[in-house]
Amino acid sequence: MGEDAQRARTVGVERMKQRDEYPAELSVEDAYARIPAHYGAPEDVVASLLEDRLMPYATELICQVQPGDPTQAQMLRSLELLAKYVAPALGWRPADAPALATAR
Repeated sequence: MGEDAQRARTVGVERMKQRDEYPAELSVEDAYARIPAHYGAPEDVVASLLEDRLMPYATELICQVQPGDPTQAQMLRSLELLAKYVAPALGWRPADAPALATAR
């Protein structure tokens, strides 16, 4: 996991601790173990999703890129990794782009 992503995870957990959503002594790793989050390099995300016991029943994949305060470039990179590596590994294939209708 990149340094920026690790920092964002830590900031997010610390914010939850400040709001008393998590115990103060809870580590970042233990906090993330409590939620159904799949994170890391694309191959880690794919492996984590495939190990999720609910994955066989899933009909949609909802993605949130990096918690915390990611930059636009970081969000776009995360979406690119999802589209290029994670989604295809789960069986997704892009549909042919429909022809755009022109308004008259």
